[in-house]
Amino acid sequence: MMGWFVYLVRCHDGSLYTGVTTDPPSRVRAHNAGRGARYTRVRGPVRLVHLEVAAGRAAALRREWMIKQWSRAGKERLVSAGVRTVRGAAPKRAGGTMVRTLRIGDRIRVEGGELRFQYARSAGAGGQNVNKVSSKAILRWSVSSAPGLPPDVRERFLRRFARRITRDGDLVLASQRFRDQRRNVEDCLDKLTAMLAQVAEAPAPRRPTRPGRASAERRLRDKRTRSAIKSQRARPDDRDSS
Repeated sequence: MMGWFVYLVRCHDGSLYTGVTTDPPSRVRAHNAGRGARYTRVRGPVRLVHLEVAAGRAAALRREWMIKQWSRAGKERLVSAGVRTVRGAAPKRAGGTMVRTLRIGDRIRVEGGELRFQYARSAGAGGQNVNKVSSKAILRWSVSSAPGLPPDVRERFLRRFARRITRDGDLVLASQRFRDQRRNVEDCLDKLTAMLAQVAEAPAPRRPTRPGRASAERRLRDKRTRSAIKSQRARPDDRDSS
């Protein structure tokens, strides 16, 4: 069975398209032949600029969805290294499962050796199997001492996900969605990747602005309308009620 890949291609107009496939060369040829996605049919030819190996179809689809939420700048940073697969140090094993290196753009890198996994009996799906196998995966990662995390990203991560971080600076994530331990490990990794993607870029500074003329007029009009409604709530004359 062939593996699953997440890919990015650059279209003729300079835009980027993200997709998943089991055969990247054939998929690129399909795009250029007009048999690929509707988006690329009028923007061809395309060329492959980024390639990642996924653990399976579900992981590839989740990664594709996450990349599509990024800004253009975030996608450009991801492809800055050119066509590649997820490489680096040899993946570490977690309970027999190969833990991949996580990359977000060209600034954030989390090695598999930094991630510690524990396992427990799951309360999820699995029938009698759930009572025999420790399929629930619990991930622990030391955010405060991670070497591949830039200081500004670390600060945003600690601030945004403070409720999930222990006093020792460890992030704790758990997954019991699946009856298979390996898939729960991958689910934890996908959760961590999505969290890192949320803080990878600094938010745009908010600049205070004065309300426009139209908004001021709408506010005054609404106040007059509300005042007219309230004025019709006059209390009945006490003499009429006697």
